[in-house]
Amino acid sequence: MSRGLWFDGGGSLKREVNGEYLKEIFDSNTRTTLQPTNDPAVKLWEEAIELFEDGTRLARQGDLATGGQLIACAFLLDNRSITYFPICKESDGDPYKNQYIDYELLCKLMEPDETSFAPMVLRIMWTLLYGENSDNRQTVISDALQAAEGLLETIKLHPDLGKKEDSTINGYIVKADNWFLTRPVLLYQRASLYMTMGNIKKSMEDLTEALALDENYISARMIRANMWAYSHIKHRKVVHKEFKRLIKEVHPDHRHNEVYYAWLAITTLDDPSLGTREDATTYYKKSLMAQLRRNELYGSLNEDDEPPVLQDLDERFLMSPEQIPSFLRSFAQVKNGLDGISHHESKDETPKVKDCCVNCGISEDTSTKGKLMQCSRCKLAYYCSKECQRADWKKHKVFCKKVGK
Repeated sequence: MSRGLWFDGGGSLKREVNGEYLKEIFDSNTRTTLQPTNDPAVKLWEEAIELFEDGTRLARQGDLATGGQLIACAFLLDNRSITYFPICKESDGDPYKNQYIDYELLCKLMEPDETSFAPMVLRIMWTLLYGENSDNRQTVISDALQAAEGLLETIKLHPDLGKKEDSTINGYIVKADNWFLTRPVLLYQRASLYMTMGNIKKSMEDLTEALALDENYISARMIRANMWAYSHIKHRKVVHKEFKRLIKEVHPDHRHNEVYYAWLAITTLDDPSLGTREDATTYYKKSLMAQLRRNELYGSLNEDDEPPVLQDLDERFLMSPEQIPSFLRSFAQVKNGLDGISHHESKDETPKVKDCCVNCGISEDTSTKGKLMQCSRCKLAYYCSKECQRADWKKHKVFCKKVGK
């Protein structure tokens, strides 16, 4: 298993870890790069890994304050730098213990500390990476939302804290480019928390505000564009234009280029005014090449972890053998026959934002019961029926009381 895959799949593991399994993970964490890259995102990813491992080492040595701050910086810099195992009985004498964090240590790091922002950042980290599978999901999310609100209020009252300047944490220098405790980043994190609740409207508001503050914030622009596309919030022409902008602004080795090109292909197929089938074919080829390059730099993904748009494109884009090099055809496992491609008429009306039922996950556009109902107290949770609201109340009431004040 590659390290890149481990970052994406770590939160879903529910197994006890032993030394042999750790050896399998960490001894295989070398990346085979056919050509070097000067993508700054790769450098930041490697710096985030270094921050995370230094932080974990210091935390295990008893310096929870410094360790927690370095891990928090690593998360805000690149959340894929975080490696997590729920349980590990072999922590004593474990040669890999500085390369991952376990639940017991994370709980210690998340304990409130009035002298540090790290525990609040780590509560957000825990929720977004692993807390969604928790039995107390809504309680965990409410705690993280409160942490995000607290950090945003602090940044508002003390703007200097949000400036990117070199910082020293107990002797460890954190470069200005690695200091991401800024309002746009915190809005992005809060938007992600709203998404876990199915509240698309609140999430979109935070992403839009983050981009108003920093129009070059690629992560926020990428997530917003994906939400536009998946939820049909914007017309295909708007979505197409946004992904073209992303392709223009990011490095050729950017981690998510395969997704950008995939959406360009799909929107072109959906709306003939955006291009021809040959244009869509070109975007598809570029998406496949970007996937190969991503695998070289970050490691390959499990099929379950692959972005849905890539799977959708493979299913819709039936390409004949002569249209694509054999190594790409094998990689994508595409079917033969280009005639299967069809253009879909784009709707004239502007689609509305689709929220989701917190209990069953159904969205407004797929619900047979009409418009979703909003919780009248917290105004963050949505339900498709009174039955779903009643079924979820035991879990929701703690969340509702905390954030509905």
